[in-house]
Amino acid sequence: HGVYISGSDPSILDCIIEDNSGTYGGGVYAVNFDGVLDGNTIRSNSATYGGGMYYDQGSAEVTANWFEGNSGSSQGGGLWLNATALVASNVFLDSSSTAIYLETTSTTDRDGSYVMNNTIVDATSYGVYVDYYYYSSSTRYYPTTDFVNNIVYSSGSYDVYVGGGYSSAFSSMTWENNNVYGGSGYSSSLSRTGSNGNISQDPDFADASGDDFSLDWGSLCIDAGHDMSTYGLSTDHDGSTREQGGAASAHQAQP
Repeated sequence: HGVYISGSDPSILDCIIEDNSGTYGGGVYAVNFDGVLDGNTIRSNSATYGGGMYYDQGSAEVTANWFEGNSGSSQGGGLWLNATALVASNVFLDSSSTAIYLETTSTTDRDGSYVMNNTIVDATSYGVYVDYYYYSSSTRYYPTTDFVNNIVYSSGSYDVYVGGGYSSAFSSMTWENNNVYGGSGYSSSLSRTGSNGNISQDPDFADASGDDFSLDWGSLCIDAGHDMSTYGLSTDHDGSTREQGGAASAHQAQP
C-alpha cells in the first residue's frame, strides 16, 4: 500500500500516491477512517480490490483528488467503497475495470456514502458498479448511496452497471442530476435518464485530450446540477466557488 489507515483519522493533503500495489487498496487502504483525503494525486496503483483506494467503514471526506490509471483486477479500479463518507469533486480517469465500485456486504452493511460532483472518464469496463447483497431469490440489498451531480463518461462497457439487474437498486439510492453518456449507458434497461434531473448529453469538456475536464460554456451540464449548498459543498475540484444550482461535474465552467 502507498498509505495504510486502520482505525485512525489523519488528514492526507496534496500528496502524490503512485505505483503501489496490494490485495486491498494499492494506493490507499482505509478502514474505520473518519479523517480527510483532499487534493491528492492517486495514480498508477493496482490491487485486487480498490486499485486507487479501498475504503471500508467510516465517514471521511474524500474530496478534490485526482485518481488516474489505477487498476482493480476484481472490484474497483479507482475506488472500492463501503462507508458513509463524502466523496466529492474528484476526477477518476482511465480506471482499469471499474472507476467506482459501490459495495453491499450484508442486509445492514451497505454503502451509504454521499458521492457527488465527481467526473468519471474512460473507465475500461464500467464507470460505476452498483453491487448487491444476496438475501434470497427474490430479495437483493443494494447500497443506500446518494449519487448526485456526477458525470460518468465514455466507459468501455456500461457507464453504470447494476449487479443482478434489479430496479430496486435505485429505490434504495438517491440518484439525481447525473449525466451518463458515451458508453453503453445503464445496464439491464435500467436507465435513469429523464427522471430526477438525470441526463445523457455530451458534457463538452474544455479540453479532454489535455485532461482539462472543466466545462465549456455551451455544456448542458451547466445549471443542470442539484444545489449542493444543501450538502455543505461550496467549492469544486479546483477550489472555485460553486454556484447554486450549478454544474453536474467536478468542475464549474471555464471562466
